[in-house]
Amino acid sequence: MSQSYAENLVRDLQRLPIQRTPVKRIFKPALQIGLRNKLAIYDSVYIAMALKSGLPLLTADIAQTQSAVKEGVIIVPITSF
Repeated sequence: MSQSYAENLVRDLQRLPIQRTPVKRIFKPALQIGLRNKLAIYDSVYIAMALKSGLPLLTADIAQTQSAVKEGVIIVPITSF
């Protein structure tokens, strides 16, 4: 990857309307999701964030996808891009 291409990617990322959610606000539901679905906490945090925000989850992880669907999250396959 060229430096110019990498810089353009970073600039594009900086323009996205990204909202941050402190993990402490979703840690309890994320823990419950992880326990119910036997997922690592880092996978279940993304599911909890999707549930809280009402936004779809973009993932290529099969176990995370299956668990997210069980929890009612809409999935956007990474292959869609």
